[in-house]
Amino acid sequence: MSIDPKFGRFCDECGRTITVAVRVYQRKDYCRTCYQRTFLPVPCSQCGNSTRPHRHAAGDPVCDPCVRSKRTCLRCGKLTLIAGKLVGRSAVCASCAPRFSDKQTCGGCGRVSLRLTRPLFAGLLEPVCDSCRNKLNHATCSRCKRYRPVASTSVDGTRCCKDCVPGHETMHECPGCGCLLNGGGSGHCRSCINRRVVEKDAALVAAELEAPWCRDLWHGFVLASLSTDANSPRLRAQVNRSSELFRALDQRFVSMDEINSRSLLQRLDSQFLRLHLKASRYVVDKLKLHDFTLERADQVEAQRSSKILAESADKPHGQMIRAYAQWLIEIGIAARTARLYLRAAESFCREAMLNGSKPWQSSSLVNHLKKTPGNAANIARFVRYCREQLGWNVEMPNKAIWCPKTSRNSRDIRDLRAVLKTLENRPDESMTTKELARVLSLALGISAAQLMRSRLENGVLRRPDGSIEIEQDAVIEPSNPLYRFAQQWAVRAEAYSGPR
Repeated sequence: MSIDPKFGRFCDECGRTITVAVRVYQRKDYCRTCYQRTFLPVPCSQCGNSTRPHRHAAGDPVCDPCVRSKRTCLRCGKLTLIAGKLVGRSAVCASCAPRFSDKQTCGGCGRVSLRLTRPLFAGLLEPVCDSCRNKLNHATCSRCKRYRPVASTSVDGTRCCKDCVPGHETMHECPGCGCLLNGGGSGHCRSCINRRVVEKDAALVAAELEAPWCRDLWHGFVLASLSTDANSPRLRAQVNRSSELFRALDQRFVSMDEINSRSLLQRLDSQFLRLHLKASRYVVDKLKLHDFTLERADQVEAQRSSKILAESADKPHGQMIRAYAQWLIEIGIAARTARLYLRAAESFCREAMLNGSKPWQSSSLVNHLKKTPGNAANIARFVRYCREQLGWNVEMPNKAIWCPKTSRNSRDIRDLRAVLKTLENRPDESMTTKELARVLSLALGISAAQLMRSRLENGVLRRPDGSIEIEQDAVIEPSNPLYRFAQQWAVRAEAYSGPR
């Protein structure tokens, strides 16, 4: 474009001022007079139609339609009949045109983008990115679950696409399996999508596995996953994550004969197997490792016991705890039980500050059991060890000292409060007879079995003042907070024997 600072745009051929150029050729403007004199009409060398090339242009004349019919995009090489942008003498398709634009900031989200448009349909003049523009009129359809332009919105805010408008719903067949799906188009069902992407990913993983037996295990696992979880939206991620287990098997085992419960746990950590639980269960079932669960439990308990010993290694009681752990193994204590004994003993030794040279004071053990009465059975084994193996004069204190009995009344009150809390917001009609019997039994001090038997044999008496006699000398008045339960109890009784 040729522009003079004083007079404005002018023709590059004659120099006269013009408002609009009739033709722009090689960045030069031509007025109408110069255009007719410089661009002479001649037949197109390809189609024969009339065209106006520059009089000094080299080569055979070709009309614009013929040029566009063979024009390709400068960036991607795709046939471009309609250019999205002209770069010099070359054309760029609409998809690649943003690549030749300057980056700008989106007015909606503030991100820098090459693709900015003005959503005039929403009354916005500021350019925004494609994501912000789509959010103005797109949403996930409540019926077909696809991200589509919104065609209707119900009173409760439910949005539908044009193929799922209430009263005009459409359906289509899945191209893969033929099942009917909500909405229009030709989309595949979740099962077909999963099958296609999972099988593609599985082929790539199989190419990495060297051992044929490991590839067979991997393909079997993939087929089993597709048969059980084909409709899961997380199937692809789960299968890809499980491939780590089969890669580890391929690296650490030469043949399938080497795999047994013990070797599997030794070469692959128990935590790693649990991380890939579904895949490890498939391998265990396929190889018929029936003792794997027991082996794994023993290994886990051994690791936990080792952790306890490591924590106490630098403590004054560390040597005594190690000797105690060895003694438990020698007398044949199960791994889990040994770990519980070890944890209880280490906790007591740490609290009592034992160093293994002299026994503890009886008050130390009593105080410990008052804080952790659940450790009594586990501590008893440690007391026996200290008495028999170390020769200490120690005994388990009497239970009445560190665990005094709670009166029945206080226990009943505690249990009644707990039951009432669970039934606080429940409708009266939804309460079961067993729950009502439990409440009345705790409140009246009568066994639930006796209440049930009395209800069937004698029924329940409604007195003139509105109070309800559950049993003789067991009356609940309307002012009592338990009256709602007594009233329901009477309703259930009258259903059997009629009102009294």
